[in-house]
Amino acid sequence: ASGVSATIIGKPAQAMFETGCARLGLPPQRVAMIGDDAEADVAAALAAGLGAAVLVRTGKYRDGDERKCPRAGLADDFAAAVEMLLD
Repeated sequence: ASGVSATIIGKPAQAMFETGCARLGLPPQRVAMIGDDAEADVAAALAAGLGAAVLVRTGKYRDGDERKCPRAGLADDFAAAVEMLLD
């Protein structure tokens, strides 16, 4: 009816990160991801070129998940991750 086709995207697709950056009007290097899934959140964000990613020890996180994304920061919770990124 509208003549527009829907595009369904989600993590860990690179298109999800590209779309988010485009909507923010920021280059990927200026965007950070905080997530509890080492692969779908953090590793995927870094692979998409985001400037930083922090894995939080909440939700889906399991001991040892940080080994799946060694370039990412590690924080106890969302608030600590934000502090890490702002420092």
